[in-house]
Amino acid sequence: GSSIGQLGVATYSSTTATAGSTVNLSSDVNFGYGGPNLDVNSAGTYGIACKNSGSSDYVGVLTAGISTTTPSVSSITNVTSSNGGAGHLARFDPNNDNKFGVPYEVSSIGKVQIVTLSGSGSSASITSGTETTSVNENIKENPSIIFNPTASNGEFIIGYQSDETATSNDLVAIMGTYDDSDTNNTITMGSSYTMLDKSATDFPQKPFFNGCDGNVFGVNFV
Repeated sequence: GSSIGQLGVATYSSTTATAGSTVNLSSDVNFGYGGPNLDVNSAGTYGIACKNSGSSDYVGVLTAGISTTTPSVSSITNVTSSNGGAGHLARFDPNNDNKFGVPYEVSSIGKVQIVTLSGSGSSASITSGTETTSVNENIKENPSIIFNPTASNGEFIIGYQSDETATSNDLVAIMGTYDDSDTNNTITMGSSYTMLDKSATDFPQKPFFNGCDGNVFGVNFV
């Protein structure tokens, strides 16, 4: 089949789902290791993070919107000028609809930035934020970000797997905040916590940091 990504729409009523339309993403969209990543804000704008294979695998962001059951999608806007690895499990800040957190890695070092959207749907413009080192050590290509929905100071958590020799595959969370007063979205990183020590337990596979409720957050893995 085709290797071009698509965005599809479905509606449901009670226990019945009905398929709507689909639209092709840019042929330069490369989801790599992490697979497709999609999040939506309360205004109905979708954010998609990816590698831009048409631009040296730089980290890119697309936006999308849906009219009834018909989706539309933007072209890719690069938010870095370096290869950002893969697996960008990005999310909107639920306290600020136009802020989209994108974690990634550059030369195996953890990076993060908060990009700003202006407008809505596939016509939204994207402004890069200030790239910050989130983890100054080797990490695997699957970091994810979740925001604290009850915090007013831009509080977030980045989850990742270590790729250091001594701590390889350990599952780690690191805290941070950002200043949302302008499009720089200046980030301050805090302390990290090892959630799962691979040397003391089995190898965690496909970890996914999947939500935050106040000061409690969850992670799934196998």
